[in-house]
Amino acid sequence: MPLEFDNISIQGMSTSFKVKKDGKYGWYNTKGREIIPTIYEELDGYGSMFEPKYKGLYKVVKNGLTGVIDTNGIRIPIEYDRVYSIYDGKNFVAGKDNKLALYDLAGSQILPLEYDRIYESMTPECKTLI
Repeated sequence: MPLEFDNISIQGMSTSFKVKKDGKYGWYNTKGREIIPTIYEELDGYGSMFEPKYKGLYKVVKNGLTGVIDTNGIRIPIEYDRVYSIYDGKNFVAGKDNKLALYDLAGSQILPLEYDRIYESMTPECKTLI
């Protein structure tokens, strides 16, 4: 691991590290190989042993805008005010200018950025994404 960083933190029981240099964040593996470039104002990994479906997905902020990336590139464009996963574990809600869009885990847009609310109804009788 190069000694060029301001901060290096182990993320859970992972074999990778979140790094910080000059106020920007990136991700490296234990061999010192860059996984995510150190260019983001914020960077958080989604995956854990409890949420394996999100493994390899990272929520990022760049130039004040939020998106989701993986090691191959952008999954959800870095153009939103906020992005969050919802309880169904299969989708993300992205918001900008008080409107919401829906994306799946692969980054395909399911609903365009035009909704005031997107939520899921979970009752024993019905599990519906609205």
